[in-house]
Amino acid sequence: MTQNPTPPQTEKTTEKAPGKEDLKSEQPANASRAEWPGIAECTSTLGIRILLLLTRIGGDWILRPALLPVLAVYWLTNPRLRAAVSAYQIRADRKSGLFAALGVKGPGFWTGLMQLERFALAIREKFSALAGVNPAGLVVENDGMFRADPPAQGAVILTSHTGCQELLMTTAGGFTEHEIVILQHTAHARKFNELLGRAGAKPAKALFFEIGEALSPALVMELSEHASRGAYIILAGDRVPMGSDAAAPCPFLGDPARFPTGGALIALLLGIPLRMMVCTRPTVSKREFHVRFDSLCEAPPRARRGAREKWLAEMAALYAANLERALTRTPLSPLDWANFFDFWEEQKK
Repeated sequence: MTQNPTPPQTEKTTEKAPGKEDLKSEQPANASRAEWPGIAECTSTLGIRILLLLTRIGGDWILRPALLPVLAVYWLTNPRLRAAVSAYQIRADRKSGLFAALGVKGPGFWTGLMQLERFALAIREKFSALAGVNPAGLVVENDGMFRADPPAQGAVILTSHTGCQELLMTTAGGFTEHEIVILQHTAHARKFNELLGRAGAKPAKALFFEIGEALSPALVMELSEHASRGAYIILAGDRVPMGSDAAAPCPFLGDPARFPTGGALIALLLGIPLRMMVCTRPTVSKREFHVRFDSLCEAPPRARRGAREKWLAEMAALYAANLERALTRTPLSPLDWANFFDFWEEQKK
């Protein structure tokens, strides 16, 4: 299918309004601990320009050796990162055989460096895709459900912190004419978009909303208007908003972890399908990403409050199970995940 040119981004920010009872989020008891939105990001405009320059000059043959000392310093000077990545890799190894595939007995310097390298290469691919500089290849799987959508049929799509979803975003005009609406949980995403502009990258065709720890009634009403015109509403399904209680404990890599229920709640309130996507890079030696879609629920029920929580928990568990399957598809698949904080910490307290 011929791809349409990507028009300039329209960016919109909504302020958090007092939520109604079924949208309210309470502060958890352990809110004093550091959470992922408070972890500073280290991306810089200069770093982005260097990544793109190295990509133009020699691709991964130059980029990967140049990244190693930078990643090594970051790993050695960040004990929180080391603990989080090690906790994740130990659990992932139980399901995938990660350590045997890498020829090691457990998590350490080299396994951590490989996890960070996947993340750094994914960052490079994000900017390459958005800047139009030699973007990587893309394979899309199981997207037939979208081709069957009527023009006025919207959907909620839960993403994950894996791979390079910007590849799909920049080519969305070639796959669908539906409007794309992206919900961003924190100022991290806003800063990332600002870096895009300063580095010369063009944003994807989408309408952005920034939300806090709770879904406001005003935001839900506005999303309803977009969904009635066929918009696809996209938000992360593997990070609970800071301070939010809208989450359900789900089995994940052998232990319970909290997964957000906000995306499922939007689908329920708007009466539209709930789907998910996971983007992975099967091998570092080939610049190609695979995006797989899965349907979680095509027709959300008209549930009363008592049954609503049960359904939301079921959707979170189904999302977690599909994400786990994607992250353990091959022994090295766990390296694709870039959630660098302890997903299981809260369950241990």
